[in-house]
Amino acid sequence: GPGGWAYGFEPNPITYKKLVSNLKLNTFPNISATQAALGNMEGLVEPVNIVEDNLGRSMVRITTNDKHDLTSPI
Repeated sequence: GPGGWAYGFEPNPITYKKLVSNLKLNTFPNISATQAALGNMEGLVEPVNIVEDNLGRSMVRITTNDKHDLTSPI
């Protein structure tokens, strides 16, 4: 509702950009988006199996490559 707040977490940078764009387009003032994965450890993830026409099928895997352009924190 209008008094609540929603938090979104999206590790895939392509999907994250679309999410932020949609939030701005639809002016949702009580939603915040963070480009990160949620998990039970600290580290980095990178997207794998990116299917451009179905980004919902994308997955992430743990990585140690902090130089990769597509990594996100856990």
